[in-house]
Amino acid sequence: PTKKQRKAYHRRQRKVQYETDKHSLPNSKATARRLEDKENTQRLIEIAQEEEDLKGQLSVYFDKVKELQTQIESTDKFQTLLQDGKVDPKEIKSAAREAAIKAAEKKGMPHPPLPSWIQERMTYDWGDALIDDLMGNSADLTSSPSPFPVYMGGEYGRLRRKVERTLRLQEEER
Repeated sequence: PTKKQRKAYHRRQRKVQYETDKHSLPNSKATARRLEDKENTQRLIEIAQEEEDLKGQLSVYFDKVKELQTQIESTDKFQTLLQDGKVDPKEIKSAAREAAIKAAEKKGMPHPPLPSWIQERMTYDWGDALIDDLMGNSADLTSSPSPFPVYMGGEYGRLRRKVERTLRLQEEER
């Protein structure tokens, strides 16, 4: 092959390689973004399925509680308390509701567990620990999920200023 032919060949090869690599670069931002979108979509689907399952469990649970509450309210003791008028009817009904909930738990029908995404929000993590430190809710220098102290560097000053700025803006709005 002549120099001109080699040049043309390599030009064609580069063009073909560019076309194949153009949409699927190994470290492109689009790949990570697509993967993140896919994970977010999958998580939202899991949350929706979990909530649908929970709706069924909650409806069975509250039907049972309602049934027990009507049984409690139909008793003679409950009716006499209502007719006496010494106690507020709302208080009597709320007490009957609480008794029905306790009875449901005793009969093997406990309240269904919260969805996982709510349980995740209820956990105490580094963000909560830093907020506790900044707001003065901790007795130690550093609140953390573990009992060992950790050096946070300039993080405290920056976050403290941010909280002070937010509080100042809220006070100015009032």
